[in-house]
Amino acid sequence: MQNAKCKPRRCGLWRVVRPTDALAESQESYATPIPWEFGGKTEILMTGGDCVTAHDRQTGKETWRAGGWNPEKIKSWRLVPSAVTWNGIVYTCPPKGGQILAWKGGGQGNVTQSHLAWKGNGLTSDVAVPLVYNEHLYVLDGDRPRKLSCVDPKTGQVKWAGSFETRAIMRGSPTGADGKIYCTSQDGEVFVASADPAGGFKQLSKAQLGTEFGPTRSSVAAVNNMIVLRTGDKVWAFGKK
Repeated sequence: MQNAKCKPRRCGLWRVVRPTDALAESQESYATPIPWEFGGKTEILMTGGDCVTAHDRQTGKETWRAGGWNPEKIKSWRLVPSAVTWNGIVYTCPPKGGQILAWKGGGQGNVTQSHLAWKGNGLTSDVAVPLVYNEHLYVLDGDRPRKLSCVDPKTGQVKWAGSFETRAIMRGSPTGADGKIYCTSQDGEVFVASADPAGGFKQLSKAQLGTEFGPTRSSVAAVNNMIVLRTGDKVWAFGKK
């Protein structure tokens, strides 16, 4: 039953228009709004429409924006990965092979040039959200060549990179737990790699859970000494007894 005191479209704390010059499908975003704290205040990060924007959590007012990854205004660059933050840096993943961009916090207005910390180094992710784990950044390129990279989050320097043993596309985001990185493929495969930044890429194991009822696009969740995963028709939990 609708609350009699709450009229449609009048119950939100705020609503703000987020302007963009992106065209057609490039206006679309599947990214989740991300809260982050910087300089003693909390902002909400929104990614999509060829840019990332930060908004005051109390009013929704835009405080800064950064972009520039689609200067040719390609119409098909919808965006999927959410922004990731670490120690005052915001990481964004442009789509379709675009190189990762890292922005320093604390700016006002358009900070595309002034607050760029680093970009590229061959790092890209069209769908999977990068992972910050044990003071390192892990980036999964789930298309070709299904590559996981361990990166210095300050500089973008690649510590190591390696490809998983699969032909399937990988859409789930990497998960870190117990010194390991867990990744999934659409064919219901679960991969475990070492998270050691000094040891090089090491695929520790691979398990096949099947695809009878559709592809696996979910990420692994780590909880209570278990890893939990949803495939097409089942939820799986693995742990020590």
